[in-house]
Amino acid sequence: MLNWLMAAMGQVDTVRVQQDVDNLRRQYPAETENQLAHRVMVDTSWKAAGVGLATNLIPPLALSLFAVDMGAIAVLQAEMLYRIAAIYGFPPTDSTRRGEVLALWGLSTGSSGLMKSGLSALEVIPAVGTAIGVSSDAGLLYGLGHLACRFYEEKRKAVKRNS
Repeated sequence: MLNWLMAAMGQVDTVRVQQDVDNLRRQYPAETENQLAHRVMVDTSWKAAGVGLATNLIPPLALSLFAVDMGAIAVLQAEMLYRIAAIYGFPPTDSTRRGEVLALWGLSTGSSGLMKSGLSALEVIPAVGTAIGVSSDAGLLYGLGHLACRFYEEKRKAVKRNS
């Protein structure tokens, strides 16, 4: 999974990330960073649910599409983390983001990766497998987003204290 995340970080268009965040701020000018980040987390979770649905729709293929699922989720994770960083005032173009993405991913994915691997065997069960794939992808992303919000809130406080 780490290889997928590293590849995914290389695919993040940091200019587009900043444009997306700027558009969110224009569209919802009264919202706080936490509210904007929540919008990003929900949107990304819906996309992850779509990936889970697409890769688990035909149960016999679910195990063979596991790598596709994990690769697509890695891209969504990286983009979401860069957007959340930008929402909290940390430029997506700063090379520090890569290390932060890896650290956040490592904190969240240790147990969630095991959970996803364990659930993949259940994803071959008709109907139940699709529901598991959809909800696990969305839930894992939302949890990672929540962790990122807490991280960037604390980082911003530390920057203000040291200024």
